[in-house]
Amino acid sequence: VSGYLITETAAAPSASASGWSAAVPTSYTFSSEGAKTAYAWAKDAAGNVSAGKSAAVTITLPDTAKEGSK
Repeated sequence: VSGYLITETAAAPSASASGWSAAVPTSYTFSSEGAKTAYAWAKDAAGNVSAGKSAAVTITLPDTAKEGSK
């Protein structure tokens, strides 16, 4: 394996797409909260991109609004 990429789209990325990393990703930042699916991809030195592996998550941000003084 010569590269790894995580995306939020099910469409396979091209081997020349930006964002490929030589190291296995240890984290991913989603674009927003809600129901999301992450897709993990790998490519080899010849430019072949693997089938994606997916995982679904739901991101709920804490309510950080504070009540004003009464």
